[in-house]
Amino acid sequence: GKDHGLDARAIPWRPICTTTIAGLAARAAVNVTVSYIPGVAAAANAATAVALTQFIGRYVDEACAHPEDARPLGVKDVIERIRPRRAGQDVAPAGVPDGVT
Repeated sequence: GKDHGLDARAIPWRPICTTTIAGLAARAAVNVTVSYIPGVAAAANAATAVALTQFIGRYVDEACAHPEDARPLGVKDVIERIRPRRAGQDVAPAGVPDGVT
């Protein structure tokens, strides 16, 4: 909030919290698909932790930059953004504030 000149009351907490909870559920959903494959599970766990942390950081930054436009994202939206991709696959930006992918 401080980087964008917001005090604690002006930060869009509801969409940030809702999106963070959806992010945790999305990470669990992505990880469960490989949880029984040794080695792959550890790599997927690490990759989704990094991806979710980066995603939430960008989301919060964008939400604070434009608090009036902040919208919560659902589990499906977050999964589309943190799921590991093959080379050449794009991330769908639908439902995410401008600049957050």
